[in-house]
Amino acid sequence: MIHRTRFCTIALLSVLFVAGLSKRGVAADPAFELRKGDRISYIGNTLSDRMQHHAWLETYIQAAYPQHELTFRNLGFPGDEVKTRSRSANFGSPDQWMTKMQSDVVFCFFGYNEALRGEDGLSGFENDLAAMIDGMLAQKYNGKSAPRLVVFSPIAHEDLRSPVLPDGRKNNSNLEIYTRTMADVCNAKGVTFVDLFTPTRKLYENAEKPLTLNGIHLLEHGNRAVAKVIAESLFGDAGAVSKSEKELQRLRSAVLEKNLHWFSRYRVVDGYNVFGGRSKLAWFGQSNADVKIGRAHV
Repeated sequence: MIHRTRFCTIALLSVLFVAGLSKRGVAADPAFELRKGDRISYIGNTLSDRMQHHAWLETYIQAAYPQHELTFRNLGFPGDEVKTRSRSANFGSPDQWMTKMQSDVVFCFFGYNEALRGEDGLSGFENDLAAMIDGMLAQKYNGKSAPRLVVFSPIAHEDLRSPVLPDGRKNNSNLEIYTRTMADVCNAKGVTFVDLFTPTRKLYENAEKPLTLNGIHLLEHGNRAVAKVIAESLFGDAGAVSKSEKELQRLRSAVLEKNLHWFSRYRVVDGYNVFGGRSKLAWFGQSNADVKIGRAHV
């Protein structure tokens, strides 16, 4: 069970953090607008999944919008693709989970795995992405309106100059064309798109130390750099915060604690017992499936 007090801690610390913000004037036309009370869900591949361990994106957004009372749930899963998302039996579909979360906003992180198929897979990916967007916009996860979507491109491949790792040139060639395709699809659908490929390639060039552990998975300081790119890309000056490191770290600690409890609920180790074949075995008149249903809305 996720304790409400831990979630309240995030809201309290984000309010306290307002004293450390440096509002340099709200951008005239930010790319995306958050509304008070928004419930934001992350979906997608390992890029989104690893944000649970670093928490910088949520930290920056909570810090920039301390009065918005935002709720974040990370539904990321390693290896997820637009069309293929492997789960335990009876785990529930993405639409079901986002309905449980009453998602107003969905941050979508896809395209890396798909780009490994190169130009041969580009047309299929383009169609799949368009279909995913159309399908999500036809939903009302919050019970009132279609979700507001933000689609993120994959990050670039970092050359770590290691004899046991690829230099990323071929991978980046594919990632670049997939990024352009994602931008085209989102533009046609009227959906907000954030290019992470181009800025991360520049970040790698200027970094004093590697930002990834293997060329493709961000380290903690790399994730912080990307979170800053995202916040400023989406919210302009409103997404910028001052370097009040002590308060920022306090807020991040609360987000990390929430993530620990959330992922213990969302990503239980033994899915077979919680979602699958053994989930309906009753003990003293109650099964794991009963508990799961009773705690579905968190």
